[in-house]
Amino acid sequence: MTEKAPTAETMDGDVMSPAELEASIRQIGTDYYHDKHPFHRRMYRGDLSKEEIQGWVANRFYYQTRIPIKDGLILSKADDKEVRREWIHRITDHDGHDKDRGGIELWLDLAEAVGLHRGETAGLKLLTPDAKAAIDSYVDFVTIHPLFDCVAASLTELFAQDIHKGRLDSWPEHYPWVDQQGYAYFKNRLKQAPPDVKWGLEFVLDHATTTDLQRRTREAVLYKCGLLWDLATAIEEGFSPGRRDWKPKLARKAKLRFDEIDKAWFLLLPERGLKLNESAAPVIKLCDGEHTRREIIDTLIPDFPAANPREVKISAMIFIDQFEEQGILE
Repeated sequence: MTEKAPTAETMDGDVMSPAELEASIRQIGTDYYHDKHPFHRRMYRGDLSKEEIQGWVANRFYYQTRIPIKDGLILSKADDKEVRREWIHRITDHDGHDKDRGGIELWLDLAEAVGLHRGETAGLKLLTPDAKAAIDSYVDFVTIHPLFDCVAASLTELFAQDIHKGRLDSWPEHYPWVDQQGYAYFKNRLKQAPPDVKWGLEFVLDHATTTDLQRRTREAVLYKCGLLWDLATAIEEGFSPGRRDWKPKLARKAKLRFDEIDKAWFLLLPERGLKLNESAAPVIKLCDGEHTRREIIDTLIPDFPAANPREVKISAMIFIDQFEEQGILE
């Protein structure tokens, strides 16, 4: 499983420098951003069906509708007028203003481009309960957390540029049936997001001057990564046949053995043997054909009480996905 990035608490109690904190935030994106989710990896390889693409667009539309709502809540927490002046355009970016139709309308253009009915998409006809719950949790987060934590959670935009660009690069090749006029949302975000995330990063780095605030920074970014990961899982399980009920198990070529000399678990394969670390072994032992991915993760989290549950969840999912791709799990 993925190694954890350093935290403020693991650095001998010292406060990280702004550069170290930024590096720590970016490491979270490298390890846990949802571009590594199996659904997204399949998307960029061109492996999704039309129904899966449509399910993703329809469910992500609800996320777009919540963005101006959560930004309105964040705006209400700002006592400084300069912060309000900076943040308010994030609402109009999505709701639109004057001749700018806004991101919500552009997403409905995307819905039509993938063959969905505009009115049915706006009416949330394909929204799954799990996807709605994941998205609503973001509004709940910004409702109860202070301004600093909300700005920190927005820093996942640091990692979003590559995912938008990846769609623009891969979709025309892999999904030529999508009307390219629907790509305006992704193109707009490539221009809109960089100034926003630059300001948000500077705000967090300027204010996170204690170990507690640095811890809260990491927890907020991890929370947002976990939310996006949960949303991708909800969409995958709702629109990818068999994924919700899939119970991973070792392929016939793979054998799990405990070595009494090394006191470690080994995965024996025809071409090699893999020594499993203390994080990986519990995952593989639960891949017995009796547990779904959700059940595996729910079982694992209590076994790692010192770890952030979102890190455990995402690391386990990445590990299972990688072993499935290699044919070790089926």
